[in-house]
Amino acid sequence: MVKVFTRSLICLSVATAMVSAQTMEETISKLGAAAGKAYVAPIVSGFGSNLNAGWYHKAPSAQKFGFHVEAGVIAMGTLLSGGDKNFSVAGAFRLDSAKAHNIANGMSNTYSQAIKDSVATAVMRQDQTVQFTGETVIGPGDKDMQIEFVAANLTINYQGHDTTVSVPGYTDSLPGVTGVLGDFADIPLPLFAPQISVGTIYGTNLTFRWLPEIETNADIGTVKFFGFGIQHNPGVWFPNKTLPVDLSVGYFTQTLEVGTLFKATSSAVGLNVSKTLGWRFLNVTPYGGLQFEKSSFDFAYDLDVDGTAVPIDFTVEGENKYRATAGVSLRLLAININGDFNYAKYPSYSMGVMIGI
Repeated sequence: MVKVFTRSLICLSVATAMVSAQTMEETISKLGAAAGKAYVAPIVSGFGSNLNAGWYHKAPSAQKFGFHVEAGVIAMGTLLSGGDKNFSVAGAFRLDSAKAHNIANGMSNTYSQAIKDSVATAVMRQDQTVQFTGETVIGPGDKDMQIEFVAANLTINYQGHDTTVSVPGYTDSLPGVTGVLGDFADIPLPLFAPQISVGTIYGTNLTFRWLPEIETNADIGTVKFFGFGIQHNPGVWFPNKTLPVDLSVGYFTQTLEVGTLFKATSSAVGLNVSKTLGWRFLNVTPYGGLQFEKSSFDFAYDLDVDGTAVPIDFTVEGENKYRATAGVSLRLLAININGDFNYAKYPSYSMGVMIGI
């Protein structure tokens, strides 16, 4: 039963959230580092925003010893509408033999074919600076990415001597390199995570997110996910100065690895406040908070150039740096349901269904 549950979460969290990690990996693996970073930037910010959401639905009480444990599922959704759907960036790129020969053959006929062949070899031998123009990962998916090799003077070794030749500009496309997550440009990007919280000891609660390592398929690989957080109510140290609300500071961090596609890390620190109205097993709790956060995604893949693997790796930082949260939690016996809105550069929602005492 646990295995079925965790596999279902994997499918919801990874396959559904990213439509097809395999398709995304196939697309990005056709790009160099500069274009790859620009291409994935919106999804990195969106996914990073999701990872930093849903950590709490109340502040721990200011008591030294209490018993509290609850477990359930958190659902997060980030709006990508503020992300760029297109980009244009210059960067290094290893051109294949077909493109290199097309560049060389466009040279003036005053150059011999032998010189043109030498130019093609020189172009293939090292990265060239090209201009990438096309859709990001959340683009509509209807236009292939364009690359432009800018006209330049190139020095080659020809018949044992350095020779400078004039190489014309060249424009081509990268077939199939388009947006693959365009459906999420106008609806929230979803993520689901199991979560368990325990406490309270000296005004402190601990929260964990975890999934066992699961092999999704041979193309995507193994998914690994773990995170933890801590909330502390400093009011526990001032028993004679009771506040009208519960106030806490918190720190949260987690790591998500999706096969060979990427490794994501996120962390956040913030201040949150809540007020429980009602009784222990029947109450409503408005809550809110201010959180400073960061997220980063490490990508590593091989660019296939005429059968040769050219290693590419880069890190992309999420754009969300802070968020303001407002939400409400409803407890009915052993079930707690909460929902909130997070205002940030990439706004998000979160909802949790927890069972506990």
